[in-house]
Amino acid sequence: MFIETEDSATAKTSITGIDCEGLITSAIVRLTGDSTPKLYEVSGHEETDLTKKQGSYITRQNIDVLSFDFSKENTIPEDADMLLFNMPMKDLTDAQKEQVLQFMDDGKSVMVIMDTSRVKIANRLTNFDEVMAK
Repeated sequence: MFIETEDSATAKTSITGIDCEGLITSAIVRLTGDSTPKLYEVSGHEETDLTKKQGSYITRQNIDVLSFDFSKENTIPEDADMLLFNMPMKDLTDAQKEQVLQFMDDGKSVMVIMDTSRVKIANRLTNFDEVMAK
């Protein structure tokens, strides 16, 4: 993968190198490992998509990144090891919250990235608050 830097004055990104060591290490781990964990990027709550850079970083950690729309599918995929909610704007339903809490009780991981400046006080995400408090 490319190593990029961003000029804060112009917001332009330029390629400054290649992460050869990281690519080789990642390939060795993938070939010698028993299984690859699956991270599901969850949608359905007006989440922000991962950037290409974020997705490639996760993939380099030998984690498969898949998508899952919780508003269309009623159950968390059985092969999921991790769930990622990237800056949701709408709250989980009560049923979704219970599924996520059970997912965590089963020893699996959930990451919720919140941007509190985007979520208005009136739209407080109380079910996400409960998940994050666990």
